Amino acid sequence: MTLKKANRVLGKCFIGALLKPFLITGLVVMPAAGLLAQPPLGAPAMNACKGQQQGVRCSFESPHGKVYGSCHALPYKGQGICVPEDRNAAGRGDPSGLQQMKPGRFPGSREHRVLQSDGSPDLLKSSVKPPVKGYFDVSIEDDFRVLKANGIPSHETGRFPNTGNPNAIKP
Repeated sequence: MTLKKANRVLGKCFIGALLKPFLITGLVVMPAAGLLAQPPLGAPAMNACKGQQQGVRCSFESPHGKVYGSCHALPYKGQGICVPEDRNAAGRGDPSGLQQMKPGRFPGSREHRVLQSDGSPDLLKSSVKPPVKGYFDVSIEDDFRVLKANGIPSHETGRFPNTGNPNAIKP
């Protein structure tokens, strides 16, 4: 919020006129004091690893001083970022959770493979338990997290219309 906008909004009410000096002071003092500072994830951390390989030592200046770390993959951007030594790639505590990759490789785009049955579907009543157990597995293969599932729920799916559901099935 800009000072001009705050002044315009607060000037329209009696309480706003009383609080205006305090609120405007807060809008000016808080950012200057660093109370609204963001964590050091951004351009400086990315620039520190631009063109660098995975695992290379890096450093950058943050609002709180010099940060030392190593370059790690930023999966949704396809580039590297300098992760502080005491943090993992998700920005949380123990660095043992860092993404393990082969040196010099940052992941590119995601890879999707879908295998579907070529048979006809078996239709079941919603109140019947599925005849086959649901399956879901997560594993790491090379640089990929692999999710395998058969898409079958491990519970009854319920009846329609559900209690309290205002919708109806239309023919």
